[in-house]
Amino acid sequence: TWAYSSKDWAHIAALAPFCLQAASEGDEVAMDIVATAAHQLAHSISVLKRKLFEDIGAFVLPIVLVGGLMESENILVDLLEDKLRRDEPSCAIIHPTCDAAQGAAIMAQKCFIEEKKEGAI
Repeated sequence: TWAYSSKDWAHIAALAPFCLQAASEGDEVAMDIVATAAHQLAHSISVLKRKLFEDIGAFVLPIVLVGGLMESENILVDLLEDKLRRDEPSCAIIHPTCDAAQGAAIMAQKCFIEEKKEGAI
């Protein structure tokens, strides 16, 4: 079949915006697909949080939503945020205001400034 005719999942991923549009227009099948995706993403975040940070105790875990589908307001982002707020209230959902390269440059600059203040440079 078409979906399995290639090892490249990009041709399937290219359908995601159409599925989001259909879901936002009320298509039941598309809504089920998007709701399942949001549930699975939230579940993955919950499992990783427990596995990686269970010994740390109470703290706020930043969850940064990045990637093509997460960079715009849509039903997937809305459902994911709702589920995380309900199931993982100790998570802080972050929408970046710049791309990854700009963020890395800002972090490097902050580290440089701090090291300079401490006399390490």
